[in-house]
Amino acid sequence: ARLELLAARIGGGASRVDEAEYAAVLEWATTHDAWDADRRAELARQRLGIEAIPASRRIDELSGGERTRLALAALIARQPDAVVMDEPTNHLDDDACAFVEEFLAGVPGVVLVASHDRVFLDRVCAVVVDLDAGASGTDGNGGGRGVAGFTDYLDVRADARRRWEETFRAQQDEMHALRRAAK
Repeated sequence: ARLELLAARIGGGASRVDEAEYAAVLEWATTHDAWDADRRAELARQRLGIEAIPASRRIDELSGGERTRLALAALIARQPDAVVMDEPTNHLDDDACAFVEEFLAGVPGVVLVASHDRVFLDRVCAVVVDLDAGASGTDGNGGGRGVAGFTDYLDVRADARRRWEETFRAQQDEMHALRRAAK
């Protein structure tokens, strides 16, 4: 709507400010493929299982699951540059989960997701970051950046645990040797 308003102003002899704003809004609309938003919204409604909900129904009349799916559909239709999601697959069927995975794979920027769904994490994650990495971290140097996919991350974390156990055993052996030497 803003783009159309600015286009009408430009046709009637707009100011440079209107022309600059038109260029910015046009760039945003092009980047987000605004002309295809209605099709994306309808596809999202179908794939997320909310196509039967009438558009006239008030949001406060929807169940929690329907609200979540509606919010996902709106997000997908908008086609954002970056996404932050908390447990996006909760209460979704397999088709809806696959659709969310497809969407996230196509996001051009950063996708930050918190989830306990290991299959989903394997399919979607390019990097896993451990926020509770411990003293030596998952990389052995105090860092918590993992590798692609959750299964790969679990392997890295297991290696980090093994390194920690070896270090702990070596420290314990050294402490026992020092105690024996002090006696």
